[in-house]
Amino acid sequence: ESTAVTLFGSGLLDVVGKIPPYDLARFRKLGVVRSFPQAATYFISFNARKPPFDSRKARRAISAAVDRKGTVALLDSANIPATGWIPPSLEGGKKNEAMIERLVKALPENKTSIEKIKTPITAAYSGNVTNGVVMEKLQNDVFKKLGMRLSLVSMEWKAYLTAIRTDPPDLYRFQRGAAFMDPMWHLASFRSDDPNNPTGWKNSTDDHLVDKISSTPSGSARRKLIAEADKILVEEEAIVVPIFYPVVSH
Repeated sequence: ESTAVTLFGSGLLDVVGKIPPYDLARFRKLGVVRSFPQAATYFISFNARKPPFDSRKARRAISAAVDRKGTVALLDSANIPATGWIPPSLEGGKKNEAMIERLVKALPENKTSIEKIKTPITAAYSGNVTNGVVMEKLQNDVFKKLGMRLSLVSMEWKAYLTAIRTDPPDLYRFQRGAAFMDPMWHLASFRSDDPNNPTGWKNSTDDHLVDKISSTPSGSARRKLIAEADKILVEEEAIVVPIFYPVVSH
């Protein structure tokens, strides 16, 4: 990304696919930035097969500690702080500040599940500027609010994908983009039998809901079911911690 920006500034490139956050303000002043919202969610998830994140209380505590608005502000981007798993451009996607507020309110209770952890927790990410900013902010938020130490591990993309699929780190960042303009791609990501679910988390209620959503026509009944599934994933079980809905700047 940095090389592309340098080439663009030298007139050797006509278009840059993604502008690093620290270069955005400079290019905005030049009037050359164009921003496009994505049907995607940038998120944190967990290895739920082993402690501490086999505990939903520990996962809920992490989610409550995340400063979503502060993270977006650090990136100096048009990204939208996420309050649910489903992006706003897809059916059932909407602002749900109340869900995040309830997680924050329950923080004192959930915090007790991780107060005795003294060793650093591995938090992995694929190395680029944006991911580095997000993970360092997460590291700071979690230590400040929970006293938990995260050991950040930056990996090359292919090695990162292999690690997540074979031996997921305790905590990791990812982004889910819709393959088509429907929330099913997001909702199916945490089904018990989905090959794209590396967390090890299984929930029969969520599986049943996703099956029902897949066969329900678009409309109010379907949106109600989507809201139920979103609540399980983000609030009740917190297997996914949505950070922001990406807006790509070119």
